[in-house]
Amino acid sequence: LRQRPPIQAIAPTVNLDYYRDFENFVDEGERSESVFDPDNMVAVICPDEPALLGMISLLAAPLCAGNTIVLVASETNPVPAVLLAEACATSDVPGGTINILTGRRSEVLEHIAEHREINAIGGAGLNSRQRKILQEGVAENLKRVHLVEETNPDFSDTDAWTCPWNIEQFTEMKTIWHPSST
Repeated sequence: LRQRPPIQAIAPTVNLDYYRDFENFVDEGERSESVFDPDNMVAVICPDEPALLGMISLLAAPLCAGNTIVLVASETNPVPAVLLAEACATSDVPGGTINILTGRRSEVLEHIAEHREINAIGGAGLNSRQRKILQEGVAENLKRVHLVEETNPDFSDTDAWTCPWNIEQFTEMKTIWHPSST
């Protein structure tokens, strides 16, 4: 994850609603409108330790951006992911929003990397062999990959994991040009 300071540290009084959809006036009689759109389908690869906190920390940003999630649970401790599946099934989360896979990472990483419907991948706790599998698979379809580079990331650092810049990684900026005549 890119480590940027939280927006509160940049401008304490920033209004995030102002930046959600904004217009740019280009020339007289023309304007452009830019909006953030979700990537639609994001794969989240959870670390083995800490299983619950790592899963929730990685899941929050793409879910907050409005994406559908394919979550690969911790290989050594999938119980928190199974409990999350039960909680999602009995809550107001729409069906199919969070899809949880348990099992061996080695069996699903190549398929996730090559799958054309998955537009981005986020994750942590991958070894060098697993990273190489992802790099080779995403090279063909050019999906975005956001992996935590640290070997033992501090998932308890709320400033880093609740920063709006983490959400931005799982969105696309779309700009529409509007020519108009006077």
